[in-house]
Amino acid sequence: MSVRMQVLAIGAKSLLLHKLRSFLTILGVVFGVGSVVAMLAVGEGASFEVRQQLMQLGPDRIIIRSVLPESLANESGSILDYGVTLQDASRLKRLVPSVAAATYTFEIDKDFWAGDREHDVHVVGTTPDFRDIHRLEPVRGRFLGWSDVDRCLPVAVLGAAAAEKLFGPLDPVGQTIKHSSGHYTIVGVLRSKMEQSNIGHSPNDCLFLPYTTAKMRFENIVRNVDGGAKRYERVDVHQIGLRIKDLSLLPQSVAMIRTLLEPAHSSRDFEMVVPYELLQQAERTKQVFNIVLGSIASISLLVGGIGIMNIMMATVTERTREIGIRRALGATRRNITLQFLVESVILSTIGGVLGLLIGVLAPMLVTQLAGVTTVVTWWSLVIPLAISVGIGVLFGLYPARRAARMEPVMALRHA
Repeated sequence: MSVRMQVLAIGAKSLLLHKLRSFLTILGVVFGVGSVVAMLAVGEGASFEVRQQLMQLGPDRIIIRSVLPESLANESGSILDYGVTLQDASRLKRLVPSVAAATYTFEIDKDFWAGDREHDVHVVGTTPDFRDIHRLEPVRGRFLGWSDVDRCLPVAVLGAAAAEKLFGPLDPVGQTIKHSSGHYTIVGVLRSKMEQSNIGHSPNDCLFLPYTTAKMRFENIVRNVDGGAKRYERVDVHQIGLRIKDLSLLPQSVAMIRTLLEPAHSSRDFEMVVPYELLQQAERTKQVFNIVLGSIASISLLVGGIGIMNIMMATVTERTREIGIRRALGATRRNITLQFLVESVILSTIGGVLGLLIGVLAPMLVTQLAGVTTVVTWWSLVIPLAISVGIGVLFGLYPARRAARMEPVMALRHA
């Protein structure tokens, strides 16, 4: 047996002589490592969901929304004109060279009938480019075409939820829905999407019409009642969607868009949403979140390390006579240091491995019982295990050195 294996065997045998004490000693490390892994898994899962939603929104897109300016928020009675316009959309597509595609929407909530079924849907009047920019996929039929927009045709595309509520199990394509503004032929149904769209509503509950049809058939002035006060609002375009050719061009594109829009909108009646910037912010938040969670959980590891040092100090005192005998038989201080250090590392390593098992199982239970997404990454396993081994070395070094510094004669006299 090699010297290293002999040292390990002696260390393991010494710890097995006091099984309960050894087990209680490693509990701090077990719970410390387990809590670090579990907390990082929960934090990574929350960050993963945010990143997935932002990626589905499209990092290469810029969304410009019309918003009621604060200066007009308290006015009532008169018609309030605000927001971006069709002219703004045209200028941006023409003057910003990095724009690959542009679309715009006119939106309003209306009740529609399909036979005896009635459903309130969010009507979105838009253009064919909306499908590409917002990543919508027809599961049946087609999306809107430019001929539909140019000829103001009464055709519509339904979101998955709206189609189910209006038609149930029937295929809506080719069917007609009714509204006081007229009849509309369904030409397509969209695949269900999990996330909120950049339009501010779930695309599942939307009804998409050609922009020209929506503007022609629905009133431009919308009445809002807030606290008993009536407010009439008129918006030309509720949202402009832009897709940028290259992510590297995104910062300068955002700056150029602001430069073009702000002079014509001094009242700040628009807001820009840049999913890529939100994605970067989410990454920074994730890093801070992981640091905070890791710091909190590391306190348990610190307590576990103190527990190991405490037990090792007691072990050194108990084995003082053994240390004297070994020194008298020729063991060097290095041999004594290595022996006690190995025992400390064995304790912390076993605690780390058991902690990893708990840390992996706990997120699985959280996902099953609470439905919360958790993600266990390789680095969230390697780093806590490495820290636990390091704690064994750090907190075991002082007791080991103290044992090695004992004078053989004084150690042999110890009762």
